[in-house]
Amino acid sequence: MSPKAEGVDVFPSLQEALFHTHPKEEIIIIGGESLYQETLPYADYLYRTIVEAYEPVDTFFPEVDEKNWVLQTERFVAQDLDNQYAYRADRVPDSTVSQMVTQALPGKVLESHQLIAGGCANLNYKVHVSGGDEPFLLRIYVREASAACREQKISTLLRDHLSIPQTFFVGEVADFTFSLVEFRQGKSLRDLLLEEGDAVDIAKIMDHVGRCLSELSSITFSRAGFFDADLNVKTAVSRDQYLAFAKSCLEDKKVLSTLGEEICRKIKCIFDQYGHLVPDTEEHHMVHGDFDPANILMDQREGEWCVSAILDWEFAFSGSVLFDVANMLRDAHHMPIE
Repeated sequence: MSPKAEGVDVFPSLQEALFHTHPKEEIIIIGGESLYQETLPYADYLYRTIVEAYEPVDTFFPEVDEKNWVLQTERFVAQDLDNQYAYRADRVPDSTVSQMVTQALPGKVLESHQLIAGGCANLNYKVHVSGGDEPFLLRIYVREASAACREQKISTLLRDHLSIPQTFFVGEVADFTFSLVEFRQGKSLRDLLLEEGDAVDIAKIMDHVGRCLSELSSITFSRAGFFDADLNVKTAVSRDQYLAFAKSCLEDKKVLSTLGEEICRKIKCIFDQYGHLVPDTEEHHMVHGDFDPANILMDQREGEWCVSAILDWEFAFSGSVLFDVANMLRDAHHMPIE
């Protein structure tokens, strides 16, 4: 038995520890893995946080049978300067998902649904309905409800230019805005590169991706800026505004504590020296806004990996193609090195 720490009672087994607790006292289990496995059958509540991240792990929480649990509360926290990853407490109730499907497809019944991991700002479910062989994607907008209509209009605008899932329906149930979207099969480019590495022709894959980006940049608008729900540019953004925002980020306490004052100072000097190269309002092409490998779906056709779909258009705006190039490169340090 481990030596007893001050203020801590140590017991040789779970059973003996439970024996010494008060019947009305709430007992909180905080791991590790084997203790979760041993106590899950006795749990009355699960306080579960799901972090939207892809990291190598070797320890897992036991599998939970969702049919045996009822969601009571839920909270979503988006990725920002204070939160490296988006996270949420569990998921939308099954009854709400069923109501969404019924509203979008009158006369159809939800047969099954599966939460798709990876969304940083929204929840995505793969759903099957009665009388249909092909699944749909049910997309629930947690951060910005107006993004649903914007994505629907973008899917219509780009359907003759790019491989992009079409949005069939936008609605609202229980204060959730949702859309029913065409489901595309495939594997994210991020997972493909991390799992396959040198086994795939990265140069050929990136040629496909580059052609998609070139086609996207052929779509232009009257000016640069951010869209409203109808794809009208409602807020123009200039080079000076971009630079001011970037410098303000470097003054954030968390950024300063993470990078250090000296590195932040050097980055500011780079902005001062090369700020004139930042795109200005003269470029007003369609920009995806989150063009990284996690949002590019790949599929094999005749033994060759091709782009199956470009996903998640909620951050799209009018500007320079360089924004999408930069987003593609920001996670390059996680990718295989040739």
